[in-house]
Amino acid sequence: MKEYKKLVVMNRSDGTGSRLFSLINAMYLAQKLSSIDNMRFLWDEKRFIDKADKADCNNTQMKNFGDNIIIGASCENKEAVFQDEFIKKHYLEKYDSSNQIAIINDFNKLKSNYEKCDYLKVGLSFLDPLFPNKKNEYRLGLSNCWDNIPFASNLQHMIKKAKEDSRVFDNNFIAIHLRSGDAIYTYAPYRLYNRQSTNHATPYEFALGIIKQHKDEQIVIIGDDVSAMRELKAITGGGNVKYIEDFRVIDEYSNLELFIYDVVFMSRAKKLYGTHSALVKLAYSINPNLEWIHPHNHIDKEILYKWLRTYYDDLKNLSSSQRAFSNFHLYMHGLACNEKIEILEQYLKNALEFDPENDKYRIHLLGCLLKRDENKQADDLLKEYLSDRYKEFNATLHIKYWSGKYAFEELFAIFLQHANAEYPYLSLIAGKISEMQNRLDSAIKYYLHAKFIIDGKNSVNLIEYLDNKYKNLNNLQKENTDLKTKLEEATSNLNTQIKNLTNQINSLPIQEQTLKVENLKQDLAIKQLQTKKLEKELGISQNSLKELEAIKAQIKSLECQNKNLIKWQSNPNLATANSASTAKSRIQSQLTYKLGRAMIENSKSIWGYIRMPYVLSYIKEQHQKEQKAYNAKIKANPSLKLPPLESYPDYQDALKEKECLTYKLGTALIEADKSPLKLGYLGLWFKCKAIQKSYKK
Repeated sequence: MKEYKKLVVMNRSDGTGSRLFSLINAMYLAQKLSSIDNMRFLWDEKRFIDKADKADCNNTQMKNFGDNIIIGASCENKEAVFQDEFIKKHYLEKYDSSNQIAIINDFNKLKSNYEKCDYLKVGLSFLDPLFPNKKNEYRLGLSNCWDNIPFASNLQHMIKKAKEDSRVFDNNFIAIHLRSGDAIYTYAPYRLYNRQSTNHATPYEFALGIIKQHKDEQIVIIGDDVSAMRELKAITGGGNVKYIEDFRVIDEYSNLELFIYDVVFMSRAKKLYGTHSALVKLAYSINPNLEWIHPHNHIDKEILYKWLRTYYDDLKNLSSSQRAFSNFHLYMHGLACNEKIEILEQYLKNALEFDPENDKYRIHLLGCLLKRDENKQADDLLKEYLSDRYKEFNATLHIKYWSGKYAFEELFAIFLQHANAEYPYLSLIAGKISEMQNRLDSAIKYYLHAKFIIDGKNSVNLIEYLDNKYKNLNNLQKENTDLKTKLEEATSNLNTQIKNLTNQINSLPIQEQTLKVENLKQDLAIKQLQTKKLEKELGISQNSLKELEAIKAQIKSLECQNKNLIKWQSNPNLATANSASTAKSRIQSQLTYKLGRAMIENSKSIWGYIRMPYVLSYIKEQHQKEQKAYNAKIKANPSLKLPPLESYPDYQDALKEKECLTYKLGTALIEADKSPLKLGYLGLWFKCKAIQKSYKK
């Protein structure tokens, strides 16, 4: 009988704050479900190494970016964070997530699921919904878990120092945390992601507004942008406002030590203003009496907009990145407060002056012009943008949020609404948006309105380009309709044949089956030839290709039934035979190989390149369905599980398949798809070319 591990696992690979917050949640949940002994944590150190090797602000020890002092990520290996005994007992190097479950907001159901699984994954969310009537008990539990973590000795020293230093206020002070870093500065791409990171950081105008609101109380300012905090200190002039630098000097400690100190110091406050930064969430979690106010969520937009306008000029000496960030917040809050659109445009122009490489401001500027029905002006401006920044603008337009939604989807409708033959550049963007939405017919319509397709500073006549590809569009649509009808008829016929064959199988005596099987094999061969011919003659449309794949699946099912017939002759009770008879065929049936093969086949023509994303998406979808069906069969009948690849006689030969061009291209595609924020796609074309070049050598 299988022994379930039932481990509660902290599984985060981002910053130290996220990891520690997830860790205390895992500790608390393990105690509630079974025992703290069942808590484990992962600690991916490759991420830290990769960052440390980069010569930019992602460096884990970086505290300078140009003329600005910024405290970098507090990334360290586990030995620098925890004592050896804790690591030995709770560290989990890796695990098989096939029998892993995620948290659901029902404790009784979660406990039931936990008893049946190997691993329960704990992420980055508060567990309040699990304990709706015991929120205070939950936060007190997190605080106790934090106190029971055996940190490394130098971190214990920082915790003790933070507690002692904060006693000067007798726990009667307000903390304001001002996150900046990768959400604002140009060393990271996140500032391009429209609104995604805007609420992770805090404009410094908010700090001045909060200080003014609490002018009679003790305030401590904490943040990662040291230069900006020093400028804020010069403006406020001290008084009731203290800065974290008044208590510790950044050059004397590592980033990790500064991080631990700041978290503990903030947690000693009575009230904390801050965003959903992991540092703030962690500070809030380890003090059950701390009140947390999220400026973006808990303060009225009208008040925030007033602060932004009132204190913007006071902060003129902040960095260009901070000024661009403030202007974008002026735009967003002004938009929410129904500000005049001409004023909103000026905010975006100001932001663009401070951060000229950020095309999100250009996209929103075009949106403002279109809202004012200034189509000609928008088209002329877009022409200017695309002539100089085609690749950058297009890449920004295609950005997706972490959720998978397009970042600029809020503006798609207005671009589509105003694009027509009179405005070729708007039509070009509308065509790209339609492609992003998988509406090929609409994309063609908009592209036909465009006079040029821009590629850097070179222009190609789009009409000629489209004429070669879609000259017979109407005929193609008619052919697709005819093809669909034929495919429906073929599918119907095959379904009828399958039903008849099933009836015949059930009624035929065993001694007659051998001859019948041979006849069926011949029939199947004919059907395959007919299907291939049909595919060759009519298989242009993506929808048509999907229909053909459905027929292939039907034929494959018939082949499987015939193999079963042969085995049933000798043993009618024998389970269905598995078609994966060689290791080579097993490897070729993997998603990696299928994707690589499709990439090669579709790279032989321009039309192939156009339809390639749709083909690859369909292959992935079908493969997932097949895997789901296979897993269901295995669950119902474990004896059907395929043997290990090593047990096949052709195993060594099959390994060569993994070295072929097909498999390597598929691997590159999958790695790009799994990369953070899917940024791997940006270099996929070059990686594929390098693989092809290496293979030829």
